[in-house]
Amino acid sequence: MKRAGILLAAVMFMLAGCGTSTGKEENSADGGKAYFPVVKDQGVEMKLEDGGSGKSQLVITNNTKEQLTTGMHYKLEKKTEGGWELVNSDMAFTEQAVIVEPGKSFEQEIELNKEDGEHRISKQVFSGNGNKKELVLNLK
Repeated sequence: MKRAGILLAAVMFMLAGCGTSTGKEENSADGGKAYFPVVKDQGVEMKLEDGGSGKSQLVITNNTKEQLTTGMHYKLEKKTEGGWELVNSDMAFTEQAVIVEPGKSFEQEIELNKEDGEHRISKQVFSGNGNKKELVLNLK
């Protein structure tokens, strides 16, 4: 019986660390409050910070104990009646590996010509053991 309790506690602990959550992070600019979307997935966080004039900062924070690798490529999509449509298909990206050490962040300036409607940004991140995550940030 004691073993079953320990096993159940171990499984619950592992499940608590798995999953994604989204939320809003408060940021104060010019004395006012602005809210930006945040996505968290097993210790990796991606958020968008408004830079004004159509430019924004996409920030990836590594809260894990292992090194992460990403690149410059990201997808910007708009929701249509037929599903998600790629908006930035005409953009070219340099193929370079970006290493994000544990406890560090990577900031990337992006062009965000958001028209009316629902959008999302997605970016791939690879862990030290080669596992791939696709982080998806929903913008409304």
